[in-house]
Amino acid sequence: MQYNLNCDNSHKVTSIFLPQEWLALTCSVLLGFGDACYNTQTMSLLGGVYPDEAGPAFAIFKFTQSIAACVGFAYTGVVRDTDCAKVCQM
Repeated sequence: MQYNLNCDNSHKVTSIFLPQEWLALTCSVLLGFGDACYNTQTMSLLGGVYPDEAGPAFAIFKFTQSIAACVGFAYTGVVRDTDCAKVCQM
């Protein structure tokens, strides 16, 4: 299913920045670095807080992280349909 977020072609969408490959790659690297730092600090914190039960703590963390990713992917379709319907009614 394709999503047409403009809902019609009568509106011209403008952007603040022109699409630039170096900007997209720089943002991707920064997001990846930030995610890696966040995961490293979270795992370090879990290991420090639960030194005797680190295995179950890591398992619960990865489980909740996976459930959150699953909910996010499933919810994307609902949000897109709802937002497009609201935009079209304006």
